[in-house]
Amino acid sequence: MELLKYKGSVIRVHFGTNSKGGHTLSQYGTDTSQTKTYRFNSAGFRGEELNPNSAVKIFVCGCSYTFGTGLNIEEGWPFLFKRHWAEHQRIPLDSINLLNFSQGGASNDYIVRTLIEQISHTQIRPDLVIAGFTHLVRFELFNEQHNIAYQFNPRLIEELKSAKLSEDTEDMRNAAELYLVATSRNDEVARFAKNVLLLQNYCQSRQIPMLCLFFEQIYSQSDSSPSDFISRISTANTAALLDAIDLKCCAPLNVKMRVDLAADNGHPGVKSQVFIAKSLWKTFKNSIDNNTLREVGVDGVDLKRVQCEDH
Repeated sequence: MELLKYKGSVIRVHFGTNSKGGHTLSQYGTDTSQTKTYRFNSAGFRGEELNPNSAVKIFVCGCSYTFGTGLNIEEGWPFLFKRHWAEHQRIPLDSINLLNFSQGGASNDYIVRTLIEQISHTQIRPDLVIAGFTHLVRFELFNEQHNIAYQFNPRLIEELKSAKLSEDTEDMRNAAELYLVATSRNDEVARFAKNVLLLQNYCQSRQIPMLCLFFEQIYSQSDSSPSDFISRISTANTAALLDAIDLKCCAPLNVKMRVDLAADNGHPGVKSQVFIAKSLWKTFKNSIDNNTLREVGVDGVDLKRVQCEDH
């Protein structure tokens, strides 16, 4: 049993110079400070290897906010959430296998596709899936010939116009530009809703607990809850889709949680990660109390024992 290999467009970064993974970098994406450590596993993802025999398995995916750009892995909210679980379940930290499939600049298309692919491929039913949904303007185009998933956004498409690209990458950029021209705000919101609903229904059909975060909230002055975010982005043509999203498993984020900056001077910093992890943990606890999540994990972990305390 092994993970699917990373298939994003920054393969050299995620697999290293030997193309085998298991390497360590001192910079990633916007973080050029060389003050943080980025260790990748053999599948090309940041963090630990898959341990099929672990007591608890958590699958996480998102963009740079979830990857932890500008942070050591122990400083990011996924690891802090893992530590909450270990402390309150009174189990060793290393008995929780945290698999983080994130990529900097990832789209919601990438997040949902990757989580579903990994679950389907490994035939593992995680004890929890966490999706850190990202900016709505991002989207994914897949090069089936080379099995590479390209992530695009309007700014990147414009920047690539003046860059020296391989023929394949230039073809994908041109396709992305055409896609963007034909995409309205309604389309962006509908794509977001489609991704959230796809993952929620996939997990529900397999009795896999799921939590999610909407990271656009952390930059909004008006959003104090997931429902505020949904209301803000809703349009007449997308309201029915958005209303179908189960918000009980969505942890609230707000601009007040962004209290410091990471080493790249752009992403939420170490103190901000603590607030994000605590909000996620509280939502996790409330979901259990309300029977939103199944009571017993795949490996017999009694989720009812989980308690939420202030630290």
